[in-house]
Amino acid sequence: MDFRVLMLILLLALTGYGLQVMVSSYPEQASVGSSVLLPCAFRVRTHHVKSSLFTVIWKFGEKILLKYNENDKETVSDPRVSLDWQAVRRGEVSLSLHHVTTADEGTYTCMVIYGNEHQEGKINLYVQGYGLQVMVSSYPEQASVGSSVLLPCAFRVRTHHVKSSLLTVIWKFAEKILLKYNENDKETFSDARVSLEWQAARRGEVPLSLHHVTTADEGTYTCMVIYGNEHQEGKINLYVQGPVQISPLFVIVISGAVIFLAIFGAIGGAILSNYRIKSKPQISVDLDKNADSKSAKSQISVDLDKNADSKSVNHQVSEDLEEKEVSKSDKCQGPVVEDIVVPRFLHGTEATLQCTVRGLLFPNFLKMDWVRKPPPGLEDYPADPEGKYREPKIDVSLQEDHTFTCTARLIIFVTSATEDCAEYVCRVTHPSLESPQERRTGKIHVTGEFYVSITVTELRYTARVSPLVGLYNPSARSSSVCFFVSALLWTPGILCILLYVSLW
Repeated sequence: MDFRVLMLILLLALTGYGLQVMVSSYPEQASVGSSVLLPCAFRVRTHHVKSSLFTVIWKFGEKILLKYNENDKETVSDPRVSLDWQAVRRGEVSLSLHHVTTADEGTYTCMVIYGNEHQEGKINLYVQGYGLQVMVSSYPEQASVGSSVLLPCAFRVRTHHVKSSLLTVIWKFAEKILLKYNENDKETFSDARVSLEWQAARRGEVPLSLHHVTTADEGTYTCMVIYGNEHQEGKINLYVQGPVQISPLFVIVISGAVIFLAIFGAIGGAILSNYRIKSKPQISVDLDKNADSKSAKSQISVDLDKNADSKSVNHQVSEDLEEKEVSKSDKCQGPVVEDIVVPRFLHGTEATLQCTVRGLLFPNFLKMDWVRKPPPGLEDYPADPEGKYREPKIDVSLQEDHTFTCTARLIIFVTSATEDCAEYVCRVTHPSLESPQERRTGKIHVTGEFYVSITVTELRYTARVSPLVGLYNPSARSSSVCFFVSALLWTPGILCILLYVSLW
């Protein structure tokens, strides 16, 4: 009897199907909202798969997501999963999972039953979140009593498309909730002076409008954005400028200073009225310009008639001028990169290039780079701030419409050997721009040096001079008198300013 049992066991071993299930040894990764394929395959010794013997089961944890065999056909518990049944006969039973969420992260089991044999394999899925980012201005907002102010706040997610069913926005002042909005509860707020533009929320913009500002509104505001199971917040400060209050002591001091200045002004006018210029100084200036084998000559003659009661200045200048008119649209959408302001490039001097960006909301994300395009035959390279170029810090200024204007400058020491026919590019990068913007100077043309010769043909003074010319009279007597009177006129003003600052 024992011999027969042993032979039966050996016979079953020799006639088995040899089922093997294979899954990836590496975890699969997917982002929220995307689709993912979880690979699984099997093989049997006979190579030919009989559908009557075949059953496949996919499980997530202990939950059966999908089951298929010849009798029951396909049964699924989640409409987002599917199986390619054409590939089953080839031994491929990979599971497709669509519209992935963060709740789908975990371990999946692929179980294959073939005849009286079964095997399974496990595979891990990691889901990357929405990548929620909340951005607020790094500069404090300012408002005056009774005005309205816009507190900027924006957010972005990895999927770019914002689903309103996943979005909740909360604005708080200290610990008090000013406004809350989501798809279910709609808008709820505790202050009728606040509002939010919900049409802009689909673009990722959720700024808070606060009307009829009071001094009690000064403080820190929090913009909290909840998207799915992720949340982030940003804080922004608001400073409120109250009405200016002038103390009676300040009025008395200013009135006394005005009377003091009037008295000393009358005394100074009486002293200076004893000096007057009779002759008219004539100055002729000859400019010789040599640049690029071209010569130009201009003459400037100035006649000055100065009297105690009237002043007349006659200028005669002959020179060719070129005018360039730049027009701008009054209104624009989003940040605008203006053309580079190109000065005259004169050999042996410094020239400053200027590039301006207007209508910006978040200047701390702005990047402005200068790139030099050398003459043909050489490679491009960035302008080196430690070499012959100087790049001051970007100027940032807040405008009345609560946007920022940023200006970048590049200071260049001009030489005809290195800068002639070169070109400079200002490259601007910002999250609100679809792609980096560039502005070019065009080819630079360097001109030569100027040689200036000044000849004074006649300069005669008498004992009487006007107050304006007396300040520059080379006569020792008139210079000392003018200096004394100027000191008398300016000293009370300086004392008044110092007193005003100390009282303020």
